[in-house]
Amino acid sequence: MIVQDVVEEIIEKMNWANPDYGMSVDSILRKVTNVRDDLIRNYGPAQRQADAVVTQLDLLNGKSQYPLPCPPGNVVDVDVKGLWRGMYGGFLPCDCQDNWVQPLTYNTGTVTDDTPSVGDIPDCWFRMPYRQFDEHYNGPYYYFLSGTIGLVPKPCQDVPGGLKIFHVPVLGPLTKENLNGPTGFDPNFDMVLVFGVLKDVLTGAQAQEYVVKYQQWVLDYQRASNGFERFTVDLRW
Repeated sequence: MIVQDVVEEIIEKMNWANPDYGMSVDSILRKVTNVRDDLIRNYGPAQRQADAVVTQLDLLNGKSQYPLPCPPGNVVDVDVKGLWRGMYGGFLPCDCQDNWVQPLTYNTGTVTDDTPSVGDIPDCWFRMPYRQFDEHYNGPYYYFLSGTIGLVPKPCQDVPGGLKIFHVPVLGPLTKENLNGPTGFDPNFDMVLVFGVLKDVLTGAQAQEYVVKYQQWVLDYQRASNGFERFTVDLRW
């Protein structure tokens, strides 16, 4: 369905419920936008990851914070290049004078006589976990602060293209200029946008009818987009 189809479905069903119920197209589009963004944010992990784009930045020596290309809630994964987990179990601040003594360091692959054999460091990517100032976590992580993304530990060397931020593009609000385009939602489940608007604008028995339909479509959408296998194997013994 294109946006025009969604709007027409809403108007048609609203007129069935109440022929005198008037609502402008602009108002309907605002409500469709709100329902779409809420569904993707709360129920669509697979769609979020499938639609993700990547922003790649250079890691800079001693710099822990980098510009965030999107709202924090749109980030789905953060990878850094050259972060090496050393032989020690603990975590200490990175010592740029001796990158191989500390348990966690960034390294661009420069090999010296004292460098342990740890594989191909330049091609090694590390998936950073998310922690928001978690002082009890003993390891590397990323956090958000005032429109930036921060890294712990901070880089000890310049690593060109060493930071990848995978994120969902920011979808703009739907307007009349978008009527002939896609909604931005999973095209297999665009009817959930229709029911999501109707359950909010109607009242009484009509509203309850669309609440039930909306909940069923959301459940189907979750099953299709939760990112996990939906099948099990029963062991027979």
